[in-house]
Amino acid sequence: MSLHFYRNNPFISSTQLSPTDTFTGDGNTTSFNLVNNPGTQIGSTVQADGLEYLRYNNGFVISGNSITLSSAPPANAQIVVPGINQLVMSAFDVASVPGLTNPEVQQIPCYLVDPVDISTYQYAALPGASGIQVSFVNLITSAGANTTWVQLAPADPVTGLPMTFGNPGQPLYLPNIMAFNSLACAISINASSCQVYSKTGFLPQAFLLIDSGNNNQELVQILSIGPSTPPGNGYVLGTTGFQFTHSIGTKLFLCGWPFWVQLTVPLGASAGIGTNLYNLGLQRIGIREQRP
Repeated sequence: MSLHFYRNNPFISSTQLSPTDTFTGDGNTTSFNLVNNPGTQIGSTVQADGLEYLRYNNGFVISGNSITLSSAPPANAQIVVPGINQLVMSAFDVASVPGLTNPEVQQIPCYLVDPVDISTYQYAALPGASGIQVSFVNLITSAGANTTWVQLAPADPVTGLPMTFGNPGQPLYLPNIMAFNSLACAISINASSCQVYSKTGFLPQAFLLIDSGNNNQELVQILSIGPSTPPGNGYVLGTTGFQFTHSIGTKLFLCGWPFWVQLTVPLGASAGIGTNLYNLGLQRIGIREQRP
């Protein structure tokens, strides 16, 4: 899929959450060939069940797209090799920290976006599902965080802040990423709105890719939706600012949605000691289709 998770906007390679390489130990093997990330994009820690291999103290070395650990993980150990850009969740395993309220809880904005191929592909829910599924998967079941530590929430269409978080460990269902339309009026540089013929499939907080594949291609976020003036001539999308001019008839595509993650560290989970946990990873489940 070209549909990826991002930790910040703009949605570029440096903000895209890296896919994770996973392996299973056999008690003897120390070298593993990377599939999802090149060796230049590997983080500083590899985790195998409860063991951590730290790069800075020679816990592992990288040669090309191969990683070699300083010792063989045990048989059946679940090995996780994170990329550089990971979803960093930081909370405290203590009930009180000066200057913080609920230090064991952290809320983090995330984004599910296709900023490249959305004019060619669209994304829909699986048959019977209420939307594109976003959830956490536990990559190491014997150690680390549990999926019950995390909750997901959609972004509020007015404020962009999290709405009600779902039950711990349960998936979130985001709307399909299929809508597109055309500009009913030209857009000038620094404009903070655009006029379209239809609002079907568009909602506040969604992201739009406009003028895909051309020099004036850019991405904006919908902030509001209202009728045009005079009424009956389409709809006005209030947006973040445009950097380029765009002519009437230019196509724009809904390309993604924001959502929120909430981490709650159970008190006593790590005896009050800070711990790096790499075993939880985001996944998305849906259907990618070529546009008709």
